[in-house]
Amino acid sequence: FIQQTNEHGFIYGRKNDWIFVDWSEMDKQGTVAAEQILLLEDYKTIMTCGEVLGKDVAGYQAKYDQLFKNLVKYFWDDEQGAFIDSYESGKRHVTRHANIFAILFDVVDENKQQLILKNVLLNNAITQITTPYFK
Repeated sequence: FIQQTNEHGFIYGRKNDWIFVDWSEMDKQGTVAAEQILLLEDYKTIMTCGEVLGKDVAGYQAKYDQLFKNLVKYFWDDEQGAFIDSYESGKRHVTRHANIFAILFDVVDENKQQLILKNVLLNNAITQITTPYFK
């Protein structure tokens, strides 16, 4: 999957890839925030395993740091107090998925967690999750 990352460290879909997070209406144009947060969690897992095995994980730490910095830069929307699905479309659409992942995987600080809780998770205007497995 590392070979399928761009200059920002974002994992991106290839032609004919099917990006699936949930059946909810989601902006999937270009790179998708939920996938970036899953990639961050992958890097954390690789680093944990590497440390247990006594391996050098500095390269993965650098990839994690770059991806985290760019995730916040490109996907965090200060006005909405939440992560948007995709920045490339310009729609600034918010769904629950990336925001739930950000809290579950401890990607955001307490301040952003509270913003996500208020602006996304407790906001009935944000589309509900539709698939049982994501719930």
